[in-house]
Amino acid sequence: MRNYFTAGAHPFNLACVPPQALAVLSALELPPPADHMSDGPVLGPAEVEGLATPIHAIGDNTPWIDFDGFWGELQWFHAPVVGTVPFGTSPVGPAQHSVWSHPLATIATWDP
Repeated sequence: MRNYFTAGAHPFNLACVPPQALAVLSALELPPPADHMSDGPVLGPAEVEGLATPIHAIGDNTPWIDFDGFWGELQWFHAPVVGTVPFGTSPVGPAQHSVWSHPLATIATWDP
C-alpha cells in the first residue's frame, strides 16, 4: 500500500518487479506495472479541510517494533509463461528503516 497526493498512474521502481515479469510484459508489448490511484478522502491536519489522521505514541509494550527479522514470507511471482519463481524477501520491520531511526533526516531527502 502506498500513499499518493494525487490521483492517476504512479510509476514505481521497477527493481521491485521480477525481471522475468518485465520480460513477459515487454514481449507482449505491455507497459510496466504502475500504481493507479483514484480520488479519495484526504486525511491530515485541519488546514487541508479533511479528517485528521490520529497519531499514537508507541511505548515499551510494543516489542514487535524492534523485531530484527522479515515481516512475512518470501515473495513469489507467478505468470503463465514464466511459471512460479521466488523473488526476494518480505520487508523488514519499522526499526530497520531509516525513517524510523532518523525521521527528520529521511524526510529532508524527500522531494517537496
